[in-house]
Amino acid sequence: APSVLLGRLGAGLTGVGELALAMQLARLFQVAATLLLVALTARFAWRSAAAAGIDRRGARTAGLAAGVLLALNPLVLRWGPEPISGITTGIFVLLSAERILFDDGRTPARRGLLAGLALGAAALTAYKSIAIVAPVFLFGLVLGRRLRLSRAWLAGGFALCLLVQAALDLAYHGAFGESLRVYTLQNIGNIVPVVLHRLWEITGSETIRKLAWRVYDAAREVHMLDYPRDVPGHQRVADVTSLQSRF
Repeated sequence: APSVLLGRLGAGLTGVGELALAMQLARLFQVAATLLLVALTARFAWRSAAAAGIDRRGARTAGLAAGVLLALNPLVLRWGPEPISGITTGIFVLLSAERILFDDGRTPARRGLLAGLALGAAALTAYKSIAIVAPVFLFGLVLGRRLRLSRAWLAGGFALCLLVQAALDLAYHGAFGESLRVYTLQNIGNIVPVVLHRLWEITGSETIRKLAWRVYDAAREVHMLDYPRDVPGHQRVADVTSLQSRF
């Protein structure tokens, strides 16, 4: 989004095509983000080594090694200049992990809030990062007291980001939290009904059986993308899943 806005401004000032200029700005932004990720990785490794009791020279060497290894990673070299969300997500995850692990003099509430906001931003930048965000979030919740971190503010910061995304869904898709719902059903909608059905067989609970069918029906609606375009409801689902996030 910043690249598009700057592209429009630059196009008006220079006469260069708006899309071409926006793409070049996006590449520059992505390269800068990649360099920032490398720097944050080196700092995180250095601080982790220092916290583990390693001497100053050894901690500095550990940080430098981590930064070099990431910078020379073939995937980073290949996709670093491309406008993908993984680099930005990595930045947010590292920032949240620093707030959770290291006591930098901030109050527990402020550390928790900053960590929660960073984790929420990571999840919304790329929904698929929830596989990394969730363990970090649970780690903060479980060990928050030992790390002098406010677990309530951690959860509150994360929830605030989800609310922002849900509100953006309402503004764009016309339904509160629609992209979150669709993405979740697309990825686990086929697994949850099976698990619930097994639980129903064990417990005999009618509530669990009804819930399994509700999740199954919702997942089947989302997966209409796999059906011919004349199936009712296809276009609405296609519009919702065309962009995963408006964050």
